[in-house]
Parts: sequence; C-alpha cells; structure tokens
Amino acid sequence: MELGKKIKQLRKFSGMTQEQLARLREQEEIKRKEVVEAKKETSSIDKLKERKRFEYDKEVLKQDERLIEEFVTTRDAMARLNG
Repeated sequence: MELGKKIKQLRKFSGMTQEQLARLREQEEIKRKEVVEAKKETSSIDKLKERKRFEYDKEVLKQDERLIEEFVTTRDAMARLNG
C-alpha cells in the first residue's frame, strides 16, 4: 500500500476516533448532570425525612409529657382523697 493511502486511512480513522470521543464526552456530561440531579433529589428526600422524624419525636415527647402530667394529677388526687 502506498504511503499516501495509508496516511489518508490514518487521518480518516483519527477523525472517526475524534467523533467517537466527542460523542462519549457528550454522553459523559449528560450522565454527570443526571448524577448531580439524583444527588440533589436524594439530599432533599433525606432532609424531608429528618424534618418528619424531628416532628414525630417532638409529638411523642409531648404525648409522654401529657401522660406523666395526667399520672401525677391522678396520683395527687388519689392521695388527697385517701388522706
């Protein structure tokens, strides 16, 4: 094969490789954006879970305090009745 044809083939192959590389870089950028978006969504979900857990714990604490207060009130009332 003559040198001129070989150089043309190499340039053609190099061009195809550059095109493939450009497409792969585009795909990489798309995937990177998808990962960033997924991380944002995950972070939002985690924050929401934390907020809901805090609200739940706060409500449980209030209920516990009401039960203790009711118990103490009942105990004091029983003590006054008995004596």
